[in-house]
Amino acid sequence: MKGGSKMDWQKVYGILENAIYGGRVDNEYDMRVLNTYIRQYFNEGSLSGKNPLSGLVSVPKSNKPEDFMQVIQKVPEQDNPDIFGLPVNIDRSVQRFNSN
Repeated sequence: MKGGSKMDWQKVYGILENAIYGGRVDNEYDMRVLNTYIRQYFNEGSLSGKNPLSGLVSVPKSNKPEDFMQVIQKVPEQDNPDIFGLPVNIDRSVQRFNSN
């Protein structure tokens, strides 16, 4: 943000909640969980490296697109359940549920 202006987090939350996930979340409880995660991971700490994703993703200090692409390319394909507070073996539970 140039000139010391602050990030408008309400706009970021609105984009994430409505434009990106809006049509995919179909019940109130899941929407509350989504809102909690959005606010946990996207905040002032996101820009300063002081949030739970700091070990996985760091915001580049520059505004060059190639620096952001390098960060994106380093993000693992599989989500680590630990960042969501889930047990390591959660995938087995999901597979078992889906097979039933």
